[in-house]
Amino acid sequence: NAEGNLQQAHLIAHKIANDSSISGVFAIGTLAAQTVAKVEKKRPIVIAAVTDPDSVLPDVADNICGLSDTIDPDFQFGVIRKLVSD
Repeated sequence: NAEGNLQQAHLIAHKIANDSSISGVFAIGTLAAQTVAKVEKKRPIVIAAVTDPDSVLPDVADNICGLSDTIDPDFQFGVIRKLVSD
């Protein structure tokens, strides 16, 4: 856990990238996802709680997948209106 510290996040990412015993990475949050994606190009990276996944994904990233923490407000309000029409 880098606790929001960019330098610490880079150190952790490089340590992970250089550890051959690690088979994949689960990065929670944008900072963790961005720093790991910059150094790890082959092993799978699963991301979560990333507001803008495009900021994490390099141009060619076939080793990264996961979920965003954003919602589609128009869709959500549409569902609410259907469920609670009053």
